[in-house]
Amino acid sequence: MSTTYNSAVHVLQGGKTLEVDGAAGGTIDAPAGGTLPIGTVNAATVQIGPQSSPCAAAQTVAGAGTITLPANSSNQLLTTAGAVTGVILTAGTVDGQEITLINTSANSITFAAVGTSNVADGVSAVIAANRSLSLVWSATAAKWYHT
Repeated sequence: MSTTYNSAVHVLQGGKTLEVDGAAGGTIDAPAGGTLPIGTVNAATVQIGPQSSPCAAAQTVAGAGTITLPANSSNQLLTTAGAVTGVILTAGTVDGQEITLINTSANSITFAAVGTSNVADGVSAVIAANRSLSLVWSATAAKWYHT
């Protein structure tokens, strides 16, 4: 969910502020050393919150293949020619990063062991045919976890 603010001051989670003046621009008070996801910014509005563009074409996954993270989305469409195993998910880039993997095929996708796949439950992580799997990255553990 995202919210569009026009010419106002809003208090965000943790007492941080967002000040927007449609004509003069605005400021965002983010946590020290932290980041605040910002979507669309123009002279009149600032859009705050998770931003996800439509998915690109589905990535074809083969056995022992690697699922790449999309550049501008939190969703990755996947397809296979048959059931696949030993799949690897590219490591996340920032703590708390989220990804939803959407299996658009009639086949299952099974991940490799945790030390290879970057997925916390390794071979127990299976995306059934026509289902999705949502994960969050832990930079501390260097693994993706189911949400």
